[in-house]
Amino acid sequence: ASRGQRGEPSFQYQAGGCSGTGCGQDLSPDGARGQSLGQMVSRGALFSLGLDQSVDLVKEMYKILTRANVTVIRMGLQASEMMEDSSLVLAGPWHPAFGHLVFSALVYDQVRDQVCQILEPFDEICRTNLETHILLGIHPRFESRLRGDKNYNLIKLKNAYPGISFSIQTDESLLEGQVDVRKDLARA
Repeated sequence: ASRGQRGEPSFQYQAGGCSGTGCGQDLSPDGARGQSLGQMVSRGALFSLGLDQSVDLVKEMYKILTRANVTVIRMGLQASEMMEDSSLVLAGPWHPAFGHLVFSALVYDQVRDQVCQILEPFDEICRTNLETHILLGIHPRFESRLRGDKNYNLIKLKNAYPGISFSIQTDESLLEGQVDVRKDLARA
């Protein structure tokens, strides 16, 4: 991003592989004046991301901001009747618990990284045939983030690691947001 005439960030948007009008659209404040975002979307100059892509993007942005000690107070739009009416939403994903989806994705990454460390001694072939049980410990307040929306994180873990069963154990002694991933020797 460069700086526009008034010092605002200036962005050039280039849709992957497109040619013709709308490509390289100037999205600086000066370039966007006189155009509605709706017009730009209908011309194909802008497109919206899907929900999963948006969650992944915001997850990475959240990591960047928190590393820079910036407090993030909201991710996503406030739920309202208007947002529930799809005829009033022009483009883009919306979820009433978008922030929760982002936090769940962050916890999933944390769990996946720890599971990889546990399984590291095994080669790729053994991992897919390994039968073991992994216990996921988490502070009770954060169990829903670990599970994910509709147990999405647990389903992803089961699909990523066939033959491995996962269970959750809440533990108030863990820090909020901390996940303790370990092999469950009692069930191994």
